[in-house]
Amino acid sequence: MPKRSYQQYCPTAYSLDVVGDRWTLLIVRDLLFGPRRYTDLLEGLPGIGTNLLANRLKEMEAAEVVRKTKLPPPASSTVYELAERGRQLAPIVMILTDWGLELMPGYVPEEDEVPVVPCLGAMTKLFVGDSAEDMTVEFHINEEVYVVRIEGGQMSIQPGTTPDADLVVYTTPRALMTMLVEHRDPATYLENGEIEIRTGDVSLLKTFTGFFQHPSAA
Repeated sequence: MPKRSYQQYCPTAYSLDVVGDRWTLLIVRDLLFGPRRYTDLLEGLPGIGTNLLANRLKEMEAAEVVRKTKLPPPASSTVYELAERGRQLAPIVMILTDWGLELMPGYVPEEDEVPVVPCLGAMTKLFVGDSAEDMTVEFHINEEVYVVRIEGGQMSIQPGTTPDADLVVYTTPRALMTMLVEHRDPATYLENGEIEIRTGDVSLLKTFTGFFQHPSAA
């Protein structure tokens, strides 16, 4: 089936011919945090379906938005990553994230999926650095690992582990998101097994979650 086009001689229309289809910008969003395997993308986009994801990735490769590459040993996995033209979409995705933040309710609806990458993206927007103390947290979220560093009131998130973590937490995206958005007591999640603290303690995790605020609570 030929790809639909607006058939307008307009740069906006030509852009939307490439990235305006459903799921395309969410694929870009997920790849902003680094290369991902096909199965990672499929898991992080509930509802897309394997055939539709394959078609979208094929279209995005043809448009030089994404490219396939292979991770070095020992992983040696085939992954998708943003090509140069794909990385140019980062500011657009960030503007959409800022614009949509106030549309999100100040709680996590039960019917909403909470994949890993959107959780990380929301963290960057909910962070309030004015009173945040320096801290390094290693989060094991489902099967993925990320290091969150807070230094001088600024926060960064990188995949991987670190030997200098003040706090090492195993959790789910939903548990993490509800702690940050709704400021639920982490002790509740410790009791029901949704989080596990390997380094540090629950009081430090509670301090960390206090550095985040939904716009509705301002």
